[in-house]
Amino acid sequence: MKAVTQIRIAFLAILLAIVVATGCSDGAFVTEKVTTSGTVAAKDKDAAGKVTSIEIKTGAGPGMTVENSGKGKELFGMIDKKVEVSGMVKGGAETKTMTVESYKVID
Repeated sequence: MKAVTQIRIAFLAILLAIVVATGCSDGAFVTEKVTTSGTVAAKDKDAAGKVTSIEIKTGAGPGMTVENSGKGKELFGMIDKKVEVSGMVKGGAETKTMTVESYKVID
């Protein structure tokens, strides 16, 4: 019985190491401080047409999704405004999400 428990623990440890290594190599756990500028745009709307998520469109590739918390919530009232935003960005090359720490309207 003790040997079976040790085997299970070893298996789980190896499995966890594989998951962590794979996630880190794909950039899933990478965060970096970024300052960028672009236009605030609606990303998603509900059935009633209310904006449920926003992004910063920089003109270069896909927009950067803005996390709906803290300073990011304030940007929901600034659709179509040009802003400079700073914050922590997580994600890979295809999808990035920013937790906004500060912003200023530049247009």
